[in-house]
Amino acid sequence: MLSGIAKVCLEEGNKEYRKGEANNAINSYTEGLQVNCNDTRLNAKLYSNRAAAHFHLANYVKCLDDATVAVQLEPVLIKAIKKGGF
Repeated sequence: MLSGIAKVCLEEGNKEYRKGEANNAINSYTEGLQVNCNDTRLNAKLYSNRAAAHFHLANYVKCLDDATVAVQLEPVLIKAIKKGGF
């Protein structure tokens, strides 16, 4: 059930990001992370996508922080590695 809630937050964040609403996307991704579900891959996607939204807003330190956590959770998540500049 918790992963379902987190997935909805991920999808909502993705919609907001596609509309150019990076702040709203960050809020949605953060809500998804606050659910504390045990789905490591889903959490990695939330961190990775939040990193992209932070990058879009030139919040580079927050971007790097989130990309780092995403890679730690899911080392094969290449998207997070690219966003973090690793």
